[in-house]
Amino acid sequence: MKILLEDNHLLIVCKPSGLTVQGDGHKIDLIEICKKYIKEKYHKPGNVFCSAAHRLDTPASGIVILSRTSRAARRLQEQFRSRQVRKIYQVLCENPLPPGLYKDHLLQDERSRKARVADGGKEAQLEVVSCHRVKLLPQKIPLYLLEIQLITGRYHQIRCQLSSRGLPVVGDFKYGSRLLLSDPEEPSGASAIYLHAFRLELLHPVQKEMLRLECAPDWNYEELPG
Repeated sequence: MKILLEDNHLLIVCKPSGLTVQGDGHKIDLIEICKKYIKEKYHKPGNVFCSAAHRLDTPASGIVILSRTSRAARRLQEQFRSRQVRKIYQVLCENPLPPGLYKDHLLQDERSRKARVADGGKEAQLEVVSCHRVKLLPQKIPLYLLEIQLITGRYHQIRCQLSSRGLPVVGDFKYGSRLLLSDPEEPSGASAIYLHAFRLELLHPVQKEMLRLECAPDWNYEELPG
């Protein structure tokens, strides 16, 4: 787990794939890891406050913002609720998707733990900022790297919206991917997908300065022409 920013109010980290942000207590999760880190580093007695300002799917990787105070937590929640936070993701797909704004209505299916496009669902918007052909190494598989700005924050939004257009995230078997690229012998390998929270831009909840945080995925690829 890489720490991107740490102060009295925030702990911003780059989460690896396969680690749940906040679980049900049966498995170790990101919040518990961060609470332990804060407690040991600062010799905190008693319980440690640490709250996730947003969620990131377990099989995805990337930036997660954690609040170290209740004041920071309230102000960050308001920024996310009012869509003041700019969220950029990187995704690998088997086929291209032209840059542009894509809108759907999504419903969350509790039984299947999936989202689906359906009339009457909540509005979901994302913008494909760029689309590049790449070759994933060492497999040498030609794929497409999408950079996506997430405008709304629905359950499994990117995964569902791309899958509904025949472009499941590579490795995302829940939404139709047929490419097995992760190592099932690794603890998180079988559940890893090529979806990464790459950049977040937001206002510091206490100091009121603009923050621009980036964390590149650990994918090994090279760009292809065209």
